[in-house]
Amino acid sequence: APPLPPAPPLPAAPSCASLSESECRGQGRGAQATHDACEWDRGAQVCMSWLDIFQHAAALYPPWPPTAVYPAASPPPPSSPPPPPPPPFWSLSPRQALEELYASAGGADGKWRYATNWTTGGDVCRWWGVTCSKEVAAGGGGEVIGLNLQGNRLEGTLPRSLASLSRLIAIDADGNEGLSGTLPPELRRLSASFASLSLDETAVSGTLPALLTSSLTLLQKIELEQTRISGTVPHHFKLPRLRQLDLRRTSISGTFPATAAASLFSLEFLDLDRSALSGTLPPELGEAARVGSQFKKKMSSFADVGLRRLEVEDTAISGTIPPSFKHLTQLVQLDLEQSSVSGTLPAAVFESTAQLKRLQLDQSHVSGTLPPSLFETASSSFRKLEADATLLSGSLPDSLCAPPTLERIRSSRTRISGTLPPCLGNSSRLEELSVHSASLSGSLPASLSLLARLETCELTRYYTDAAGGYIRAKYDAPVSAAGLAGPSTKRFSLDSRFNRFSCPLPPLPAACTTGPAGGRAVLGAPYCEGMPPPPQTPPPTPPTPP
Repeated sequence: APPLPPAPPLPAAPSCASLSESECRGQGRGAQATHDACEWDRGAQVCMSWLDIFQHAAALYPPWPPTAVYPAASPPPPSSPPPPPPPPFWSLSPRQALEELYASAGGADGKWRYATNWTTGGDVCRWWGVTCSKEVAAGGGGEVIGLNLQGNRLEGTLPRSLASLSRLIAIDADGNEGLSGTLPPELRRLSASFASLSLDETAVSGTLPALLTSSLTLLQKIELEQTRISGTVPHHFKLPRLRQLDLRRTSISGTFPATAAASLFSLEFLDLDRSALSGTLPPELGEAARVGSQFKKKMSSFADVGLRRLEVEDTAISGTIPPSFKHLTQLVQLDLEQSSVSGTLPAAVFESTAQLKRLQLDQSHVSGTLPPSLFETASSSFRKLEADATLLSGSLPDSLCAPPTLERIRSSRTRISGTLPPCLGNSSRLEELSVHSASLSGSLPASLSLLARLETCELTRYYTDAAGGYIRAKYDAPVSAAGLAGPSTKRFSLDSRFNRFSCPLPPLPAACTTGPAGGRAVLGAPYCEGMPPPPQTPPPTPPTPP
């Protein structure tokens, strides 16, 4: 430590200052330790009283360390106040809400395909994909009512701040495979005017109950195809204005609640294809359509009421077609393909489906006969019958020729027997006739030669090559011009292995006998009863197709 500075001279007390060292020492020896006692200070060489010593102690011996050598430490700064909490998400401005969407869904990382004007200032109504109302809000621009970011390469999650857009009507984020995470439960706070949510082909997860509430009474469209949405359809799912519900290729399971189906008065499109749903076709769908049709007469907002498309392809939905489906008078397409739906086709149901265009029954458990009313009622609209690999039996009704719009008849691998209706030649728009592997017999109608548009006519499941050998071909595989007779996209196959037609054969349709390859009809042998087979080597066992 550096040497201490010399102590300043101290004034001596009158009673001790005049004493010499010997006198000071002597007086102190016999005196008591009081303030009157004197003590010789060796440093100052002066006689001092005890009182003086105590009074000047601070001057003689300053505190350690000396401030001149080691400055005193600065006092600690006052503690900074904690940062203010972020504003609640429902109080964010439209700009703040959209900026959070831009940051959380990959826009700030430059991943969006289109991001014109985003976060660059100015009116948010000029940002790409943002739609605003015409009304001017307090901030100067219109209110945000729609977000259309379909196929825009979004990656990340949807922020809960979207719930702060108080006038939002529609969110369309279809086709953004990088969009993931769960649906924010705060979306339940969207205003009652919210009408459309489209998230097809995204990786968004979560459950339906987290989104659907009784407050969203104006919701009209929910599209969740090929997402990771799971859970069940909630019983409180009551959306009287819902027009479109697409749950295909999701993990939504359980049954479709009767209470939910009974509330869908405005439903037009219901797609449950390849979902995990089970149970039966809800009869309440028909009753809801009946109630909706009553509103149609009184309220213009229900002008287009009526279920138009019902698809349950490749599901575990079973049971029979409910009789209440006779109220589905607006039905355009019914798809029961690869489902467990069984029973017959109720004639009473199809007596009211005047708008029906397409009936898909392939690989279902439907049995019985084709009701004539199916084609008579929809005589001005029916186009496609697809009933391969079913338990249908009986004959093809003559009413099959009634719709002039008929384009496709598929009833292969069924128990259908009898003859082909002679009136098929009147179906001038027919492009495909496939009844192979059935039990048809009799004569082929001569009117088949009038079908100028016919491209595919399959009355067997085998084709022959130019050398006469049989080749196993998948039903819908086009016939190759190399090795098989006929053009690559037009074919006529005939064989008596299943269907046994009588000779002679009528002239074949021009569309099946001519083409760019100069081909001819592909005829198995024998191709009609009473005609001997041509000489040929027995066909080898066809290999199992991959």
